[in-house]
Amino acid sequence: MPEKHSFIGPSAAEIWFHCPPSMRTFKKEKQEEENNPTADYKTEGTCAHAVGEYFAKKIFLHKGGEYKEEIEKIRAEYPEVFSKEMLDYADDYTAYLQNIYSGYDRPRHMMVEQFLPIFGNTFGTTDCAVVGIKAGVGVSLDVVDFKYGKGVKVDAKNNLQMLLYGYGVYRRYRRLFNLQDETPLTLHIFQPRLKNISQWGIKVGDMLKKIDELRKQAELAEAGLGNFSPGHWCRFCPGADSCKHRANKIKASLTENLSEDKNKLQNEDYAKLLDFFKEMNVESWIKQIKAHSLNCILSGEDVPGWKAVEGRSKTTITDFKTLEKFIVDNKMGESKDLYSPGGITLIKKAIGAKNFKKVPDNCFTKTPGRPTLAEVSDPRKDYTSSDFAKNEFTKI
Repeated sequence: MPEKHSFIGPSAAEIWFHCPPSMRTFKKEKQEEENNPTADYKTEGTCAHAVGEYFAKKIFLHKGGEYKEEIEKIRAEYPEVFSKEMLDYADDYTAYLQNIYSGYDRPRHMMVEQFLPIFGNTFGTTDCAVVGIKAGVGVSLDVVDFKYGKGVKVDAKNNLQMLLYGYGVYRRYRRLFNLQDETPLTLHIFQPRLKNISQWGIKVGDMLKKIDELRKQAELAEAGLGNFSPGHWCRFCPGADSCKHRANKIKASLTENLSEDKNKLQNEDYAKLLDFFKEMNVESWIKQIKAHSLNCILSGEDVPGWKAVEGRSKTTITDFKTLEKFIVDNKMGESKDLYSPGGITLIKKAIGAKNFKKVPDNCFTKTPGRPTLAEVSDPRKDYTSSDFAKNEFTKI
């Protein structure tokens, strides 16, 4: 799979189309985020795409090595996120592609994980696209995006990322298939973990009009020009946790357009606030602000009034047989009362808190808590970056 991403790329189109200067303003944060190996959800998506890519290329393009060898390579590259579930979803994905592909007569062309120049410095990689002749329809295009994430349900209608991929496919095949303004283009979102399959049809001519708008905004974004415009797209912006425009909009909107009652919120106020919280992803924003502040403190910076402390530690049973023998020998309880290994809460309840304190320490392993944000008045000891490094090292 191609690893490089366009600075003004399709995946960030919602951001740079609505808020062009954010891409240049927060470019540094974007680079740091993309180089961050701890972004497990992104790694998981990359792994799932690698599996889907192998399946699709093997079935439709007859490319790739033997199944066991190739899957083992992917498993070895992404050991912490690979799962059998990905294989099942890749099967579903290729079955969906087969349904699209079989709707075309010959000649037909399929591309899988294909690099596409779009315009200017904008480029991307489409998961799958098919172009050719459909019976009773004529020349047609289908573009499919495989979304493994389950945090946000994605819609194909007016999806800017998909329109850009569609334009990239159009550019590649417009002469070979004599693509016209009336040529139908269907955009597909395949999001198996949410059982979401979204399709949207648009004529090539209408797509080209939308591309003109996108190109203008991309030029502004490239130059760092245009107006900041916070909205639901802030959620995935690299500056989500440091943008003052977003903070100011949230602050102002908390009191704007509320009812005339000076003292009590009315039901329509609750409705407006709830809609706004959803639109601006306020709950997510609060978590992002806390995470950013914690990272600043752990980096040695000062966030007035706040500090880092060690969170709740985790104790697990690592020698259940010794634990069981100690409890039974000391007549604290019977084996049947101990339930299953790892159930500390249940065991403590079965033998009593006083008896539990007498259990040898070598029956357990205590994992230090991860750093968390707290006010400076919190009595817990300050947690430093050296504490974090030490605790991470002990896990290796």
